Formats: sequence, C-alpha cells, structure tokens
Amino acid sequence: MGVPEDWDRIYSWIRHDTVVISEPHTVNRDFKRKCEEIPILANYAVAPLDFFWKYFPSKPLPSVLETALDVNKFKELSKTCINWFYAQIKRASTVIHNLTHGAPTHQMLELPSLDDRNCPSAIEYGKEVTDCVATWVKSGFAAGPFVTPPLKKFRCNSLMAVPQDNKVRPVLNVSSPKDRSLNDNIDLVKLETVKMTSAKAFGYSICEAGKGAIMSKFDIVAAYKAVPACIEDYRLQGFRWLNRFFIELKQIFGAITSVSNFYQLGKTVVDIVLSTCHIPKRFVHRQLDDVPVVAPKYSGLCEQFSYTYKYVCNEIIYHLPLTALTMKRPLLM
Repeated sequence: MGVPEDWDRIYSWIRHDTVVISEPHTVNRDFKRKCEEIPILANYAVAPLDFFWKYFPSKPLPSVLETALDVNKFKELSKTCINWFYAQIKRASTVIHNLTHGAPTHQMLELPSLDDRNCPSAIEYGKEVTDCVATWVKSGFAAGPFVTPPLKKFRCNSLMAVPQDNKVRPVLNVSSPKDRSLNDNIDLVKLETVKMTSAKAFGYSICEAGKGAIMSKFDIVAAYKAVPACIEDYRLQGFRWLNRFFIELKQIFGAITSVSNFYQLGKTVVDIVLSTCHIPKRFVHRQLDDVPVVAPKYSGLCEQFSYTYKYVCNEIIYHLPLTALTMKRPLLM
C-alpha cells in the first residue's frame, strides 16, 4: 500500500488533520548498480561498440517453459483447502495451468510484427535502464541480447522508463501503436476482475483491531516475474535496447493481462494461508503484490498469519524467497 515509515503522518491521515498531497518521485542518479561490470556509456541514444557486449550477461531463448515456482507443491497446498468455494477452486486450477503452460495474453487476433521506437525517457535514464535490463537477463526474466530478431513476426515494443522512489522501472509500452497494440487486442472477457483494498478499508480494520493493534506487511519482490508467459506469446514481448533485441519471458509491466494473471496467483496464496489461520478475513488486505495485515494486540493472529504466509511462500518457491516481512510496532490509538 506504500505506507510510509512516518507514523505521525499516518495518524494525521486517520484523524483527517492534514490533506494528503502526492510527492514527486526523485531518482538518485548515483544509485547502486547491480551489474557494475557493465561499462557506463556517454550516450545511450547510439549503439555501443562490440566490446561493450562482452561485459553484458546473455541468455538464450528457452525452448521449454521456465518457472521459479514448485507447481507440484502448489497443487498439494491447494488440495488441503477443503472448504473453498467454487470460484477459489477454479482460480487455483487456472494458476496451476498458467504456471505449467504459461499465462496467456488472451489475444483476439494475430498481431503482425512491429518495430516501435523507444521513448525519450529510456534514453534519459539510459544507465538505469541498462542495469535493469542486464538484471532481467541475469535473473532469467528476459532472453538476449540478440543481433537480429530471434522470432518470426517479432514485435519490438517501445521501451520507456518510469521514475519511482530512488529507482527507475523500465516498462514496455504495449499500448502502442493505437488500435494495433497488445493491450488493444486483449479479450477482456477472459480476465478475472482484480479487487484491491484501499487506505480507507485498511483504516477501518485498524480501528476495529483497537489500541495497540499489531500490523505486518508482505511485499512480493518482482511479483509479475513469478508468473511465466506462454511460449506462444514470446514474440509479442520483445524490445530493442542499444540496438540489440530482447524478449521478456515473464509477465510484463504495462500489459493489462499481467495484473490479472498475477492477481490470481497472489489471491490463491492468501486463500491457502487463510484456510489454515484463524484470523478473520476482514483483517487481511491485498493491494496486488502487497499483503497488509492488522490484528488486535495479544491476539497472536497477525503473528500467526505472517508466519504461515512466509512458510507457504518459501514452500512453493524453488530459489530465493520472494517475500519480505516487516512487523510494525503496535499502533497506539
């Protein structure tokens, strides 16, 4: 939910003492790079010399689907939830299918090839974008670099950079070109409606939990990348950077389907945890990849949910845990 660490400021929100004003994002241009071995270029608008790519990580286009989640373990945990409603069972089945075969973009028509120009923002934040793309490749989120388009009817989407708090997020602009984009071609009927909480709803839970309430929040790192894209859609998720071609292999920021495809996974994980814990559902909220929880002091409910959620996540993840737990101090009201 993006709750700040300034608790006095949060109290003022609850008491309606102040007007909440959004603050502009600033990016630290001296940020810590994850791929420090890659040379920094003077100009990211032109292709670098060949020696540059000797320091850049590479990943071939996989012939089989790759996922960081243990699908069999996910199935086992889902089967233990005997009191689920039909909608929950169906959602879990969809998640298992998506993890096994890849989550589709639900295209209505076959899109032609595309060669769209990158946005000026990508050039402006070229150092940060380069580091992020290299990190994607290292992490197995993207394949490349390729000298030529690696697939037939390859769509080279426009790459743009979105500044956030002290970082830059590269995003594929799959809403371009108008009327011929991936997003314009999605069959929206096939997407599950995404339901998220709000600061107001979470505030009601805090008030109900009462004085000394205990809170925790899980934030899934690289959430969309937990869900693989289906191999048939690889050609739709391409882009060019520094005159080399890449393909995103997981759900991509910017695609409407990515939100729904991850939502189904995140919602099912929470439902698995709730089937084990005694905490009332109204104390557990979801804001896509964030899971904020609040419970009365000394009830042990927040601690129980937090422990179980972390356990379930670690059980279904092959590699490093994707979740980070932060226990907040009691809220004094």
